[in-house]
Amino acid sequence: MACLALWHILSIDTLWVKKEFRNQGVAKQLLSLVETEARNMGCHIVYLSTYDFQAKDFYLKNGYEIFGVLEDCPKEHKLYHLFKRL
Repeated sequence: MACLALWHILSIDTLWVKKEFRNQGVAKQLLSLVETEARNMGCHIVYLSTYDFQAKDFYLKNGYEIFGVLEDCPKEHKLYHLFKRL
């Protein structure tokens, strides 16, 4: 996992779980942990981007909202920008 906190906003750059540990709640635990740490640091928003072929539905299930979409980025795919208020 790679994150950056700046101006009370936590930006998640990477959240990746090794294939053999997927579908076991690991990503949810990591996300919950980083959100708790963000709150402790005074952050009030978490921001991230994900592609349509990645984890968009995972983030939506965990309370994130889409605030922007880039079409054809890459070609024939969408890049979603999501946020969550803490």
